[in-house]
Amino acid sequence: MARNQHPPPQNGPSPQGPSPQVPPPPQHGQNLNVSGVNGPAFAGETSIGDNANFQYNNLVLQLQNNPIHATGPAHKRLERYALEFGFDFQKDNPRLRRNFITPAEIILHVCVVLGDIEVVKLLVEDGGEYEIYVDATLPNGWTPLHNAVLCGMVDVVSLLVFELDADVDKTTQDDDSLTALHIAARYDRAKIATVIGEANANVEAKSKSNLTPLHVAAIWGNAEVAAAIVKLNANQYAATAPRNWTPMHWAAFKGHADALREIARVSGTDVNVKAVDGWTPLHLAAAAGHTKAVGVLVMLHAKVNAKDENGLTPLSLAKMKGHKEVARVLKHHGGVVRSIRDTFRT
Repeated sequence: MARNQHPPPQNGPSPQGPSPQVPPPPQHGQNLNVSGVNGPAFAGETSIGDNANFQYNNLVLQLQNNPIHATGPAHKRLERYALEFGFDFQKDNPRLRRNFITPAEIILHVCVVLGDIEVVKLLVEDGGEYEIYVDATLPNGWTPLHNAVLCGMVDVVSLLVFELDADVDKTTQDDDSLTALHIAARYDRAKIATVIGEANANVEAKSKSNLTPLHVAAIWGNAEVAAAIVKLNANQYAATAPRNWTPMHWAAFKGHADALREIARVSGTDVNVKAVDGWTPLHLAAAAGHTKAVGVLVMLHAKVNAKDENGLTPLSLAKMKGHKEVARVLKHHGGVVRSIRDTFRT
């Protein structure tokens, strides 16, 4: 068995099957914006392989909308997938590399997205007819594992990491350097995050934007996967430059009340942790006008009158920004206004 010891999925076609609801992997130049804060994060720009990306995405859409291709023995399904791509595996060499990728590698990515476990194994297994590299990347820099996570294919992910020895910490070869766990965090794939964690994934891996998977889950408000990542012993106090915001700071800034609640519930994190400017998560939620997030933080015992380095309280910020409902909630819980001038009086 591969290095990631775990019971492999059962043989046979995946019950997940082809589904037109499954999102295709990112196309050339597509922006999925993993950070959700400061502009593009999934640029995926590349100067090679545009035609392969185009053919791949079109093939995925064709097969998802024509499930008859997923019937019959695995080798017959493989032949049909290849013919849809315009390639005859019986006549042509499936491992002949063109534009930095082979037809067999493209079909591997297609089968991952379709959830066709048997054909994935047929293409990758050692000693088989094809022996395709399990971490083969498309020109957009993504591996089969990255695409399986994106599309929510739990059984395929389990097969790739536990039986076929996919590199669980391999990063996307693009402008983002994301691991599979980052992608699971972005798309709220809690079950997949747990599977990846069981394969000893690095839960503290950082993207080029200096974000851990827990940061990504917090930024996007994906409470379920945030809880799953915390259970993998992720550091809930990991801070991002330049302001040293923790996952709780990010969730508060974005107004994700459920994520705040789940991270605190599972981890027991200190909701009063301060960033470099002295701002707590409550300061951020109040300044951004997120009433529900403010209410959750207060219920989690956030200090209503915590001062930042300028002596400002959350209520001070709410009033400065004109967030009347937030100010009302804070006043109800004993909030007071402090100014910079007040700091020098005390």
